[in-house]
Amino acid sequence: MFQPTHPGVHVARATRVPSVPVRMDVAGFVGIAARGPLGQVVIIDGWPDFVAAFGDFQDNAYLAYAVRGFFDNGGTRCHVLRVAAPALNSQTSGAQPLDGASSLLADTARIRPGAVATLVQSSEALTDGAQPAERLASIVSTVSGFMPGNLAILKQSGARPVERLIAAVDLATRTLSWDQPVAADFDLTRPIAIASTAMDERLVASVAGAVVTWARPLDARFDLTKTIRVGLGAGAAATLVPDQNGEPLLSISARNPGRWGNGLSVRVTTGFAGDYLSRVRPVPDPTDVLSLDRVDGLAAGSFVLLSQDGAADMRTIVRGVDAATLSVQFNDSMAGFDMALAADGTRPILLRRHVFALSVSENGRLVETHENLDLPPPDAPTQSSVNTASRLIEVALMPGLTDRWIDAQGPSLARGVAVLAGGRDGTAMLRPVDFTGSQDMARSGLRLFENHDEPAALAMPDITLLAQPARATLTPEVQGPDPCALCPDPLDMPPPATPDVLVEATPGFAQPDIEAIQQRLVEHCAVRGDRVAVLDMPLSEAGECLDWPDMIRWRQRFDSSYAVTYFPWIDVADPLDQGGRLLRRVPPSGHVLGQFARVDDDPGRAAPANQPLDWTAATACTVDDTRHAMLNEQGINAITLRPGRGIRIMGARTLSRHPDWVQLTVRRLFIRLKRTFRSELAWAVFEPANRAFEQRIIATLEGLLELEWQAGRLRGESADEAFQVVINRDAAAVDNGEFVVLIGIAPAMPAEFVLLRLTFTLDAMDLAELTGAGGWPA
Repeated sequence: MFQPTHPGVHVARATRVPSVPVRMDVAGFVGIAARGPLGQVVIIDGWPDFVAAFGDFQDNAYLAYAVRGFFDNGGTRCHVLRVAAPALNSQTSGAQPLDGASSLLADTARIRPGAVATLVQSSEALTDGAQPAERLASIVSTVSGFMPGNLAILKQSGARPVERLIAAVDLATRTLSWDQPVAADFDLTRPIAIASTAMDERLVASVAGAVVTWARPLDARFDLTKTIRVGLGAGAAATLVPDQNGEPLLSISARNPGRWGNGLSVRVTTGFAGDYLSRVRPVPDPTDVLSLDRVDGLAAGSFVLLSQDGAADMRTIVRGVDAATLSVQFNDSMAGFDMALAADGTRPILLRRHVFALSVSENGRLVETHENLDLPPPDAPTQSSVNTASRLIEVALMPGLTDRWIDAQGPSLARGVAVLAGGRDGTAMLRPVDFTGSQDMARSGLRLFENHDEPAALAMPDITLLAQPARATLTPEVQGPDPCALCPDPLDMPPPATPDVLVEATPGFAQPDIEAIQQRLVEHCAVRGDRVAVLDMPLSEAGECLDWPDMIRWRQRFDSSYAVTYFPWIDVADPLDQGGRLLRRVPPSGHVLGQFARVDDDPGRAAPANQPLDWTAATACTVDDTRHAMLNEQGINAITLRPGRGIRIMGARTLSRHPDWVQLTVRRLFIRLKRTFRSELAWAVFEPANRAFEQRIIATLEGLLELEWQAGRLRGESADEAFQVVINRDAAAVDNGEFVVLIGIAPAMPAEFVLLRLTFTLDAMDLAELTGAGGWPA
């Protein structure tokens, strides 16, 4: 290290630390998952990471199979983007069919058969006139929307809200009959607010104009004369926690969309965290400030209860905490409290902080607990430690509420447990643009990978899903309680919810749509110039390999060295094992990308080929020597099954027709070099183009290329035979302010020299490819 020995100004050039070698083993996947964030690329470092973030295998998706194949075949890191159809909110419109088998909706433009719809109908009424004294019925202003079998919440100021089951509805007398009497603390001479919400799910059977036909008719809990809200596409399961007046106070929703959230339930408990006493002071506090014996555990937004002998209890929110003076400031004035008696200690004020806890269960199993919680502040309704700590739920304060607290035993909770509902996967309504992304400023789909440089190859296995109808497995009806059984313990946790199993249909893209998406994927890789697209050849409508004419027609759509494809599909042991199905046919892209990663981890191997494929049981069809030769001529890499050798990739070609770029190894070598050069020569922009600069550039390039030669990726008995670096002193380039370096490379494959042209201008660096001998100085 340079050490100055005398006073003065000293200049020492910093030594450049070598950067981390570029990675070529990282893959990117775009597809359908059971759970996980939408519109966000997530880095996955192993199969357990994928399961934790995106869920397990699905019957209507290939993504999990592809990622598992990637890791089983040598992959160690990938980037995953989950796609789902955007949410669509519609509602019934006009006169509805009376049988409930179909509905007329205001917006059906994006609705597709096989989609899951969430139906919600809310109704409200007030009691009207003299009420029956036996309290088993209520006469209301309207019975519209109130249907037998629905639950209703009864609310009245001064009484605790209660929940009652609607036993019968009399249209003529506008009377609602209850399963049990209205609570005694309700004053029948004053209005009682009654609210009821019906919620259910249905699969879309067909769509014709504005008419949506359901797989099952709507049940009698819906009033077909009233508006029904209909949600489709991706949706997150959610529920509401009430306040002491029965009004919604806190929303709890699943962390991300999907039917997985319907298996969540949250036990809500409330309590107090610590007692604080007012501190003796020579001067009374202002009415919105209180000096305390301590302030630990209090923060802005804390909901507190204030008590003093001779004064009514008061709830308020802490506006601020001053640790230096041990005082807190409130949103409201303590006008009803005697601040002087509190200051002299005669009647101290007791402050207790309200807290609540959430215990989250998934499919009946406790998985998370969040304790000592405050309500989010009204001006930041999503600011909660739950939202940063939980991987399952998010909470938010309902707008406009400032002085309410949670009622953990409210009527909308089952023994203090809130059950989430309304989650939807958004699979059936997927469109090609959901995979590719649109060209507007808001990036989505494939375009999100424009900001992720690490993946060196991309795949979209789910665009080749065969058309598969939706599937429903309905939960058996719950039997009524046994009248002879002993009464259950009221403290027991209620049984976990078991929602109907509704599997949405696959998107079922037609072959032109598949080809258009794949073309966009290839264009994305070619424009970037630093990754390849692994394309899955679609199957026939019958789920079999394409015949030769259809295969050639599909292949002729592509001519790019940034695209590769493999034939045929492979059969794997199916972890789902549904209906006795032991094997499932899946596209090979995930397994292939795992082989890519395995090659990059072994410098002695040139191509991702001629190695056994793990987690495979069979191939979709047989590739004999004759067909293998035909595939090879078309640049289609064969996956073969040979006795004694197992299932192997026996091809390493791109879909380019240019002889210089036929070999996949050549393309991936140049991608590696592009990434390496851009990383290692980033310092060169804006440097003065003098003799020292030239020498440093050449030394850097030759050093990097010699490492490639030593790793066996370049051919030649010596480094001189493997590569050549020459500065192009062409007058036109100099006049344009360009510093041009020509690089000749001999890949360790049966290919001619392929050239790179490296150009430096005043503020940029460009790396272009040259083919043949053109552009090389004599």
